[in-house]
Amino acid sequence: MKEEPCADNLLPKAKDAAFRLLSGRDYSELEIRKKLEQKQFPAEIINDTVHYLKEHRYLDEERLIASYLAGNRKTKSKRMILLKLKEKGISEGAVCRIMEEEGWQDSTALVCALQKKLNGKNIEDLTWEEKQKINAYLYRKGFMIDDIRLTWLNCYQEIN
Repeated sequence: MKEEPCADNLLPKAKDAAFRLLSGRDYSELEIRKKLEQKQFPAEIINDTVHYLKEHRYLDEERLIASYLAGNRKTKSKRMILLKLKEKGISEGAVCRIMEEEGWQDSTALVCALQKKLNGKNIEDLTWEEKQKINAYLYRKGFMIDDIRLTWLNCYQEIN
């Protein structure tokens, strides 16, 4: 007969599993909960582990947001970042607050994405259809139409 695991043994194992995950990168509370559920830890053990991690600042929402912003400053729009962090269980308000504190500007990522799509081509040599394809690409990446237009305008002004 198999012996039932006791809670005294499971809590250290759950903490150890969480520490192994957190040693690679920051995780949100939702992500840690899902990972521990996948390892079939009981809900009470998961709650105790999450409480311990928060209490000792191993789970830090602000640090997670700041590191995500730093790593995606040049590649993702504000809308994409909000969407990805929402999937991780982070509130939109917390993300917006930290973006504001850090002086986040979508224009940096937008200019980088536009340069990537131009791939060294001269803006004046593009056809209307090519510009529309680039606009559609940038819009699908989460950039606002007005920002895209403004970026094109700034690029034209830099040429002249």
